[in-house]
This record gives sequence, C-alpha cells and structure tokens, in this order.
Amino acid sequence: MKTLTRILTISAVIISTLLVQNPNAAAQQQTVRKRISKDPKGVKPDWTEAEAKWKAFSEKHLDKMQKLSKSSELRQFTEIRSDLIYKYLPKFKFFTDEYLIFALNISGEITPLGMGLWSLKNPEISDFMMKQEIKVKDASIAIEVVKLMEDIMSAPNRIGVLKINTNNYKIFDKDMYRRLSGDDSQWKYNVTKENDIWTVKPEYIGSAQHMAPTISEIVVDNIGRIKEVRQQHRDIRLP
Repeated sequence: MKTLTRILTISAVIISTLLVQNPNAAAQQQTVRKRISKDPKGVKPDWTEAEAKWKAFSEKHLDKMQKLSKSSELRQFTEIRSDLIYKYLPKFKFFTDEYLIFALNISGEITPLGMGLWSLKNPEISDFMMKQEIKVKDASIAIEVVKLMEDIMSAPNRIGVLKINTNNYKIFDKDMYRRLSGDDSQWKYNVTKENDIWTVKPEYIGSAQHMAPTISEIVVDNIGRIKEVRQQHRDIRLP
C-alpha cells in the first residue's frame, strides 16, 4: 500500500503545473480530430462492428476484475483521447480501467498495452509502436512520438490522481483539471540523434518543484521506422 501511495504521489507531482487552453481550443480540437479521423477520400471510418466487439470484451473483463477486487465500487473503462492519437493512430481507440490499457483497432482487434506509468518497464507499448510503422524523420516527430506515448501511458494514473483528489468525482476542482490538461510551456525537450537512436530528454523549466522526467530513446531502422522504444526515469536505473 505504501508503494502504491508513493507511485501515486510521484505521478501527481510529475503531471503538475499545466496550461489553461484558450476559449476556442475545444472547437479547434474537434475540427482537427474530425478531419484527421477520415481516410484520404474523406470517408469517416465505421467503428460499429469494432465497438460491438469491444463492448463484449470490456463487460467480461470488468466483471472478472470486479470479482477479483471484491470491492463494492463499480469498475469502468475510460477512453483515452488526444490530438496526437488522432494524428498518428486514427484507426485505433484506447481504453483504460485505471490499471490496464487496451488498444482497439477499426477491425475489432484488441491489444493489451500493459499498465502504463504504473510499470517501470512497458515492452507492450514499445512493441505496439514498432508495428505502426511511424517514421521518425526529424526531432519534432521524435518529440511528438514521446508525447503520444505519454498520452497513452499516463492515462491510468492521471485518472487515479483525479479520482482521489476529487473524492471519486464528488468535487469539481478547476485547478486539478487545469494541471492535468497539459502545458508545453513548462517543458523544454532536448533531442539528439546518434546513429539510429533518437534520444528525447524533457527538461522541466517551470517554477514548481518537479520530479526528474523520463528519458526516451527511439531506435529506428534505415528509413526511420520505429524498431524499439526505451524509457528510463533519471532517478531509477533499470537492469
């Protein structure tokens, strides 16, 4: 229990001090997502069959987890959304039950992606990214790939932090939502490339106290496709 509390506390610090979006941001976001989620011919993908498969899977999974937890609190899935998901992975939807992450593609295939930031190592997300054939051609794409992975991997603990700090959503704390929303102005991303490895080192430049961020290494092939993603916290040395 102490370990979980420590992880949750660290997670809350890591995702602190974030930016308030401008009033038109929501409308702009919807426009971008709607455009990107269509195929080159402008046809919106049909998720009907895939969502039916997800419904059957998720109900079975939640029932199983509910029985294992022996808790009276009902478990549920939350869909993970972000601009980068729509940009790079428009044929996928991502869900989390606050612990595990799953990817659903438009064909109805469901892929488990591990525990996100609850786990110090996450080979599932690395393998998943490798299969998407995203080409990292420059530093800006390397940064976006790291942010994309953070959007997906951070969802379980962000939801947990929000749930605890709002007394299971019984308190509306505007500041909590603000700090969870994201603020690139508080960060500087240092990117280097040596041979076939892009190294992305986020540097916190905000005023609040902050834990050391995760360093990411993106290994690519000769045409820039992702072969492997390695992540390591500066204060933790993994074997």
